Amino acid sequence: MFDPTKYGVPAEDAAHIRNMDDLTKWLDANPQAPTELHPAIQSVGTPEHSSDWRAALWRRMTKEESAGYRVGMPPDWEKVVKKRRGLTVVLTCLLTLISIVLTAWLMIAESLPEWVIGLGLIALGIMQFFVNMMFIKTMIGNIYALFGHKSNIWHPSRTACDPDDDTRVAVLYPVYHEDVARVCAGMASVWESLVRGADGHHGKYDIFLLSDSRKAGYFVAEKAAVLKLRKMYPEARFHYRRRPFNDHAKLGNVSDFCRRWGKRYKYMFVMDADSLMSGKTIHTTLRMMEGNHRLGILQTNPRPVLRHTLFGRMQQFAGNLYGAVMSYSLQAMHMGHANYIGHNAMIRTDLFIQHCTLPTLDGAAPWGGKPLSHDIIEAALMARAGYEVWFLPELQGAWEEIPADIMSFMVRERRWMQGNLQHLRFLFMDGITSTHTDFFVNGMFGYLSAPLWALFLLISSYGMISFMKSGRLEFNEIGIVKSRP
Repeated sequence: MFDPTKYGVPAEDAAHIRNMDDLTKWLDANPQAPTELHPAIQSVGTPEHSSDWRAALWRRMTKEESAGYRVGMPPDWEKVVKKRRGLTVVLTCLLTLISIVLTAWLMIAESLPEWVIGLGLIALGIMQFFVNMMFIKTMIGNIYALFGHKSNIWHPSRTACDPDDDTRVAVLYPVYHEDVARVCAGMASVWESLVRGADGHHGKYDIFLLSDSRKAGYFVAEKAAVLKLRKMYPEARFHYRRRPFNDHAKLGNVSDFCRRWGKRYKYMFVMDADSLMSGKTIHTTLRMMEGNHRLGILQTNPRPVLRHTLFGRMQQFAGNLYGAVMSYSLQAMHMGHANYIGHNAMIRTDLFIQHCTLPTLDGAAPWGGKPLSHDIIEAALMARAGYEVWFLPELQGAWEEIPADIMSFMVRERRWMQGNLQHLRFLFMDGITSTHTDFFVNGMFGYLSAPLWALFLLISSYGMISFMKSGRLEFNEIGIVKSRP
């Protein structure tokens, strides 16, 4: 039963409000912010797809054909990606087999019981398979990445063109109890950079501060900051929207924007509260989208910055050292079936509304509710519809902040763990590409591998203790261990 009173609707008006569209119209008639753009309401509903993994698995097992989601003929790069992924699987299996054989030889030498050896080899084989696969992907990808993106005839930059006269872009900053001064300074920086780097097309961009803040002090400061930005940059278009309810966090915030203003904007560039972007980079992604109607999402590779703690500096160093290497290799391996990390990305709005609106998962948390790691699922749904998702690390000028301490890092990691485990609900969904199925499996295994590693360490410890008790180890006068036959 839809209850509008929990969203602040007076009881005398609640009887006339039966769904979200009625609620949105009531909110429009009772504006809460003078900085809010007049809406152009459209319905945003979940497209037809089931998150019941058991039914989807049964369809796969019975070879029941799934619905035809693809749009047009598949591009030629899909054949190249398929060959590279096939080579990766073959080499991964070979390396994993070698690891299992060597480990079995060592465990047999320790005279362990057969059941212990079998259990240890199963755990090792599963873990080693995923480790080896990432290693092989990185190596193969780097070989192709050495030639640079300019050698890729399917790269989105090859068809880039200037935007049409009626093209509009919304730059979105979803926030929840953030440092208002920091966020609005980033918005101002993006606008100034667009003026300098968008080749005279900066008038096509509107910038939105989309607030989910609940505390009065925050949303008063947010509204005041946007009004100040309007005075500082009278030629710009800054807009503020505070939802009277904050269901489903950032996912609900972006969906609310799509419902209210999605039809006005051909594209939306989604940011995080701590994101910074070069205007030239933003406009470059727009030109790529305009040149290829198959592009659904273009994702840049943000670099971690502005951390001064030891933990934060270590994370920044690792991200800058390894992040680019991994991103270049994965682009060569996935091309237009890349992943999406939820921010610093240009998205074609109508395709996102049509294909990527996510269902509410049935059941209680942690498996139920709205998916937490929704960005990965949105990329899979965009690809399922036949559109391309590219990750472009060669686009410089994208930055983000990362957790400054281990507690903040663990809070984020816990949220990601729950979200990635929820992907089991989408693993066998009809029409999902094999590449995005790999993303789901690897994301889940990143957390499910912990008990397997613990099991393997216990077995290894048991083997060492048994070996020592067998009396086949001796120490010489300087402490060096020798093994007796």
